[in-house]
Amino acid sequence: MKKKILSWGTAAIMVLTIMCVTVVSCKKNEKNNESDDITSLVVGVWSGTEGNTDYKLTFSANKTGLYEDFYHSPSGEVEHLYMSFDYTMTDSQNGSITLHDEDGSYLAGDPEILYFEIISGNMVLYQYYYGSKETLCLLHKE
Repeated sequence: MKKKILSWGTAAIMVLTIMCVTVVSCKKNEKNNESDDITSLVVGVWSGTEGNTDYKLTFSANKTGLYEDFYHSPSGEVEHLYMSFDYTMTDSQNGSITLHDEDGSYLAGDPEILYFEIISGNMVLYQYYYGSKETLCLLHKE
């Protein structure tokens, strides 16, 4: 009789353990799916113009991207600046971009961070300059 009780008890513990692992596993997948959904809002090419500068940002699903700006000088020359970046989403509408030099290092030894906010399908790109928020450009998804 004791053997039957022990084997039923062991079986019950195994079933409960499997159920707990399954529930925890599902919760992790739900969190990953939420993160993927948020990231998918920015994935793609965004572009816009502010003054004499055209901006183009390409966001990849792996949370990296390419920043480009094209400055049109009064003499007609075009200066092309491009840098890779990593980005993070703080929520479904806000995020930050950390720009890197061509060799992958930070600019001038310190990371340059830009911020973005998605409003009505458009992206506002801005930075903080000496403590105040400075809008760089309004971007549209291509």
